[in-house]
Amino acid sequence: MSDRRTFLKQSCGLCASMLGIGLVLPALNSCSSIAAIEANLSHGAIEIPLYNFTVENNLVLVKNKAFEFDVAIVKLGEGNFRAFNLECSHQSNPLIPTKSGFYCNAHGSSFSFEGKAMKAPAQNPLQEFKLVLNGDHLVLMV
Repeated sequence: MSDRRTFLKQSCGLCASMLGIGLVLPALNSCSSIAAIEANLSHGAIEIPLYNFTVENNLVLVKNKAFEFDVAIVKLGEGNFRAFNLECSHQSNPLIPTKSGFYCNAHGSSFSFEGKAMKAPAQNPLQEFKLVLNGDHLVLMV
């Protein structure tokens, strides 16, 4: 009887861990297409190489110590980029980038990749930064 219990415990533990891995991997994969880069601010601008955007990666997070919040640059189409301060417009909370937009876990607000408030309590759009396409770089004006 003891061998059967040991077998069942080990088998159930193995199945449970495989199930856990199966649930965690898709969540990790959903984050894999978001690139984060440390960028230097020079004369009120940051240059971002276009090679950071790929077919699988339409979103780049720009991190700089001068910013309180990350900046998200979204590629919406060929030559169409937008940059947003990842600060919730409802209250000053950081936003979490997802595959479909940005989410505030403080009160549940969500925003589209165009910066529009999609779910209350936020009603105002995200703060947008000016971008200039310069050869094989984007220039973020701050």
